[in-house]
Amino acid sequence: LCNAQTITYQNSNEIIANPERGFHKFTETNSTNYTSLNQTTLTNYRNSVDKITVIYRGFYLESFMNGPISQSYLDKMQQDFNIIRNSGLKTTIRFGYYTTSQTGVYQPTKSQILQHIQQLAPVINTNKDVILSVQIGFIGRWGEYYYTNSTEFGNGDYTQYTQTQWNNRKEIVDACLNNFDSSIFIQLRYPYAKTKMYGNTYIPRLGYFNDAFLNIYGDEGFFPICQTCTPSQTQINEVLSQTSSNLMSGETNAVTNRTVGSNAIVEMDLYNWSVINRDYYGSVITSWINDGSFTTIINKLGYRFVINSLTYSFNDNVLNLTFNTSNEGFSKILKNKNTFLVLKSSTNTFSFPLNIDVKLWGNSFNETVDLSSLPEDVYQVFLKIEDTELINNSLFNVRVANLTWDSFNGLNYLLNLQKKPTGLSVVTTNTLPTINVYPNPTTGIIYLPFSTKYEIYNSNNRLVKSGTGTQINISNKPNGIYFLKIINYQTVKIIKQ
Repeated sequence: LCNAQTITYQNSNEIIANPERGFHKFTETNSTNYTSLNQTTLTNYRNSVDKITVIYRGFYLESFMNGPISQSYLDKMQQDFNIIRNSGLKTTIRFGYYTTSQTGVYQPTKSQILQHIQQLAPVINTNKDVILSVQIGFIGRWGEYYYTNSTEFGNGDYTQYTQTQWNNRKEIVDACLNNFDSSIFIQLRYPYAKTKMYGNTYIPRLGYFNDAFLNIYGDEGFFPICQTCTPSQTQINEVLSQTSSNLMSGETNAVTNRTVGSNAIVEMDLYNWSVINRDYYGSVITSWINDGSFTTIINKLGYRFVINSLTYSFNDNVLNLTFNTSNEGFSKILKNKNTFLVLKSSTNTFSFPLNIDVKLWGNSFNETVDLSSLPEDVYQVFLKIEDTELINNSLFNVRVANLTWDSFNGLNYLLNLQKKPTGLSVVTTNTLPTINVYPNPTTGIIYLPFSTKYEIYNSNNRLVKSGTGTQINISNKPNGIYFLKIINYQTVKIIKQ
């Protein structure tokens, strides 16, 4: 860019809440005693130090082995999805019929399951905005596609199923692919099952869940290999092919020599992991905390967007931008998003659509924005990355890891501009409208409108507090005048009394 200037942004290790990635919390319910979700609990998950944005929801249908799912059960499912949405979370769901051992079959007949899928489709499709994936599901104990006590689907060792049994299983997967909205991922428990049902052909939307990640015997059957063997490159390539653009998730289930944090990071990166269970297996999670790998894992699960630098130039009232980006996550972002350049003054907000394809994040993006219609004023400039199905719901906007975050509006702060009769220019932070910090004067607690890095100085210009967040506590400081410096923004005079 001619006469271009570049802003370089500092890196950050902060754990952040971004949709469709990270650790998930485990929940399940059954038909004989339906336990509904609690919105306060889910909101607390999102606000916790782990910044949970995904829950696993297991739905068990044991009461409906020989008939349709009741309307009451479907209504309770809808209530759960409403709570998930209101909490700013999304969910991976799985349907099964039994979790405990029994002598009978663990699922209904194929025809009954297909009828259940038809019944579930309207509820699932209505809530496609918060359903990240449907796991297969429906067959076997825990819905894991394995122990069935059934000749219709085959029981136990999946390498021994007949072609008819594989065809019966494929009908269940096909019904999910055909009946559930195309924006919802479908996940299989075993890559071997995919190759038996569909061959080596790539199947759109089809990902995997591995519920024995890092265990023996090829993750206890995720790969059909011996205890001391390693997966073949063909087996690895099958998983890489299906998870490069589809969801990879699951859980650990035992401590092994492979669960050490450094190796977990390598294998999560290899297999494009986006989500893993926070509640199981506890000893593995604790070991990651103890060996120092936990922060790396929680930050890299799924995508982690970074803007390394922003190069800008002006041509009269046209703003030229080049975003130099990195994705530090194990996976690329899997869902489409809308992107906008948002300009906010003290009185107005203006939004301009961008062409950034977030699935290609990690490349450089060039954007040209015509601001000739913009009124003369001083503006904060933000990048907005919005969920295509949850428009204007800031809880589901994507945060760039190393930018100042306006949590109330879901915006990533970039720079400050001024529109004058002579055109556009970047302005210094002290010309911006005063940020709304409250209460001021204060008795000790100060609230900020967005999460940001800050420093507090006393009247002698000595640093007395620093941190990151939306709330600052100076209750233990003497009464007097302080100066709140909001990094990359401005300094605000605070009176403590």
